[in-house]
Amino acid sequence: GFTDGLLKRNANSWQGHKLNGDLALLEVRRLVQVQKMPEAKKSLGSAIAEYRASLTGNPGDYLTTIALARSLELDGEVAESEKLFNALTDKDKENTQAYLELYRLYIAERKLTEAEGILKKAIRNNPKDTGLRLELARYYLGTNKRDDLVKMLAEMKSDLRQFPNAYVQSGDRKSVV
Repeated sequence: GFTDGLLKRNANSWQGHKLNGDLALLEVRRLVQVQKMPEAKKSLGSAIAEYRASLTGNPGDYLTTIALARSLELDGEVAESEKLFNALTDKDKENTQAYLELYRLYIAERKLTEAEGILKKAIRNNPKDTGLRLELARYYLGTNKRDDLVKMLAEMKSDLRQFPNAYVQSGDRKSVV
């Protein structure tokens, strides 16, 4: 009812369309759980349409664009999803959510070179973000790039001002005294 009220007052309410998209996406999850795939596919289409309508009223909204890109990926529109995530990483270089979403997409698509590249780009743009470095470390571990893993962790341990928990985060039991 809340979204109906928003859209009744203003048919172009970006908030109303965003909420309708979120509700449609929740419905997709429920329908998949009860194995009603044709209905889930239809609800996913509704979510995508609502997110697009929301972006018409509020172009470039970060959260709506993330939601649209996720929905498009789920619908198999990977190229458009990738394009949206890349645009977000260019638009807001310090918001790491789009980098991580794009990384996840690349891993799912088995684009390992691109996955590593997007994490390195994220680190260049957010050099103090330990979480990004640890994600790259997990990538190196999973792809058996031991030399790169050891080098990156050693760099973190050599800069304890920026990475005060580097020894703990790298799994090294050596204390810093």
